[in-house]
Amino acid sequence: MTEFTAKDFDVMNYSTSNRKSCFFTYKIICMKSILDEEAGDIIGALILEDQTLKKRIRDKTEILAEFSTEEERVTGLKKYFGFTLTEREKASIKGTVTSLT
Repeated sequence: MTEFTAKDFDVMNYSTSNRKSCFFTYKIICMKSILDEEAGDIIGALILEDQTLKKRIRDKTEILAEFSTEEERVTGLKKYFGFTLTEREKASIKGTVTSLT
């Protein structure tokens, strides 16, 4: 067992958000687990990767949406994941490598 301190997590977060070889610096990834409430087990996931939204339940994957604009993707984040971005957050996406428009 290895103990991690708050400083360790700071370094790990900084590294993954700034290292150019880390896919978090050039891809949009968002995942939400899907729970079978009766069994109390996770049975799948809702996954946004770049412009594609997929739902995976056990071994079956279904594409729910393909976003062609940043506005569509921001709307999808709110609808499927419950994230509401502020105007400032939306503006900060423009001109980045991950922007759709």
